[in-house]
Amino acid sequence: MSPSHFRSLSLALLCALTVSPSAQHTVGYAQQKVTSTSKAVDRFDSALWPIKGLRLKAALEAFKDDAVALVQLIRRADKSNLLPLTLDTLKQLQVKHPKNANLPAAYCFTYDAGGSAFQYRSKAVFAYNQKMAQAYIDSMNNAYRLDPKLWLTYSLNGYALADTRESGGRGMEMLKKAVELEPNSSLPHYFLARGYMVYGQPFSSWKKAVEELRKAQVLGPPNADVCFWLFDTYDLRIPNRAKAKQAAEAFVAVVPPSYKIKPVMLARLAKYGVKPK
Repeated sequence: MSPSHFRSLSLALLCALTVSPSAQHTVGYAQQKVTSTSKAVDRFDSALWPIKGLRLKAALEAFKDDAVALVQLIRRADKSNLLPLTLDTLKQLQVKHPKNANLPAAYCFTYDAGGSAFQYRSKAVFAYNQKMAQAYIDSMNNAYRLDPKLWLTYSLNGYALADTRESGGRGMEMLKKAVELEPNSSLPHYFLARGYMVYGQPFSSWKKAVEELRKAQVLGPPNADVCFWLFDTYDLRIPNRAKAKQAAEAFVAVVPPSYKIKPVMLARLAKYGVKPK
């Protein structure tokens, strides 16, 4: 999800992140009503992308108290090339609502979701990206300070650390802690699944990843990322044609209208007789 170039710059800062014992061992984050949250966010979906900026800003502020809804909105923004605007908006909202822990955590998620959009493209932008990496760490520290029980900070920090051999064990512990804090929400299980994909022995870790993806799928709401990784696993990692076809059908059924499926992915889906609607 996040670029390797960003990790190489910021992991040293992440590893030095000061987290109090209470932040590492707290239990119980307020449960989110995932289904109702999904319906509420979906009300923005059809109107949000044509109008873009104003709708996105309004939606981010409207759901500032709901970490699950914020993540769903950011994922939609990612598919419509609105992440820079999302970062700016979340930065402004942090100033406006300084005691809200969801906002700095969502800022970190937005940066992490950027992928290649925020990679170092040349030496000329290296200093800029250093500042962005420091802003990421500052926001993560702020989220921990404001709410040591917030699952999203554990998921984000854990996933970043899991993608390295040196800190992978600590990262997996944090990902599991996020599930402990928010067991009935899909997203912590999804992040844990992604952690298993980047850490550990290939076959055994992918089997565990599938278990977590299945949990995420059951908890819902329908998520194209969950369906994609199930398809990818059954297509390439643990080949199973029947399950791959099932996952492919689930993927095309829930992929957002604004998402453009790449030709390589279309070809993979076509092997199972599946086409986007």
